[in-house]
Order: sequence, then C-alpha cells, then structure tokens
Amino acid sequence: MFRIDTATAAPSLAAPAAAGAPGYFTEGDPLSGTPATTVSADFLNMVQEELMAVVVAGGVSPSKAVRNQVLTALQTLFPSIAAIFGVGQSYRDLTTATGTLARAVNTTYTNSTGRMIEVQVAMTASAPGWYTWTVDGLTMWGAGTYGTTNGGTVVFKVPAGKTYSVGCTNGSPTLVQWVELR
Repeated sequence: MFRIDTATAAPSLAAPAAAGAPGYFTEGDPLSGTPATTVSADFLNMVQEELMAVVVAGGVSPSKAVRNQVLTALQTLFPSIAAIFGVGQSYRDLTTATGTLARAVNTTYTNSTGRMIEVQVAMTASAPGWYTWTVDGLTMWGAGTYGTTNGGTVVFKVPAGKTYSVGCTNGSPTLVQWVELR
C-alpha cells in the first residue's frame, strides 16, 4: 500500500466534502437515463487513508513494491483464529492419564501448550478446609470442604508458559476428576 504519487497527485489531503446521502455504485443504464456513479477524489482519498491507517497500525512500512501489506497488517493486529481461547481445543479428562499428562493434587505443572488452558478439578479432603489453586505463584482459595462426604470443584485458566497446581489448606485431598481444556 502506498499513497498515490503521480505527477498530478495533490501534495496534501484536502478537507472532505460535506456528506451526501449514502448510496451504492452503479454502472448506469443508458436506456433509462441512469448515469454511472462518478468516483470522486474525496471517495478515493477516504479509501486510501483507511487502508493506510490499517497498514501503519499493523507496523508495516508502506511500499509500492509489496502487494500484501494490508493482509500482513491485519495478521499482526488480529492473530490467527487458532490462537483464540477454546478454538481448536477440547476437554480432556486427565484423571487417569499417564505419562506427561498424568495429574495429581499438590503437584506443580507447566502449561506448555502455547495457549491458554482451562483446568477443572473436583476433589474431596479428609478434614475441613479450603481448596486452593495456584497459577504462576499466586494462590487463590475457593470451594470450602467439610470432611470426606463433601467435595468441591475449582475452575481456573492458566496462561501459556505458566505453572499451576491444585491443593487443599487442611487434610489430605483426594482427586475425584481432573479435566483440562487444551
């Protein structure tokens, strides 16, 4: 994208004309006497400046030789749909997983997926207390427990590259279910 630079181009942007009634382009119809739409410098300047604003906002240096600058800028401004939380991810029950996906309470894990994940853990405890979850060193409390007959669930999100764990403030927690959206 590059601003027009022909010999007849204006050296500065003129003030836009007063707005008229919004409309649409037509090729005209000679049989009915409908003229074709006149494309004005005002309209072309508006389109040019809108596109230039996208290019510059995306950190792209305007160039006459590059023909995908608007696309490059949009890709920078709006990362791939695959990076959006939940898109292309699915819930996985890791309660009985083995290997690197095996999960246990009071154990710290690292989200190495490259994307935000959601963790849902249900557990019971042997003594009254609070369930806790820790993300990147910050511990949060929730879902109180009152003996082994009562359980609770914690649900939290973990940014890419951050550590996380689940535990209990009192007693021995017993894992009921561990599910992650990953």
